[in-house]
Amino acid sequence: FSHPLAVEGHSDEQAIHSEEYATNWDLSAARAISAVRYLVDVGKLDPKLLSVAGYSDTRPIVANDTEENRARNRRVEFVYLREAHAPPRFAPGTPARVLDEAGAFD
Repeated sequence: FSHPLAVEGHSDEQAIHSEEYATNWDLSAARAISAVRYLVDVGKLDPKLLSVAGYSDTRPIVANDTEENRARNRRVEFVYLREAHAPPRFAPGTPARVLDEAGAFD
């Protein structure tokens, strides 16, 4: 395994309020982090190739109108990236660069 991998967590749109997760943002990020920890600890993947994102309920694959659909929206996706599309890696102290609407760095 030598290509960058983005691990993306998602939730349904039902609000969550628990001691463990304050919001669906926390929950979706935790899902992705859990998957990455498994890939590193058990799968022995190089953590330098992995990135994590939590999208909350902002990217549903189906309408959140039934329990079955909400369950489908609670997921983790694995996105293999070509090197050219890998997340940028910055040296400590380097200002972040922002992508414009076309996906190019400004």
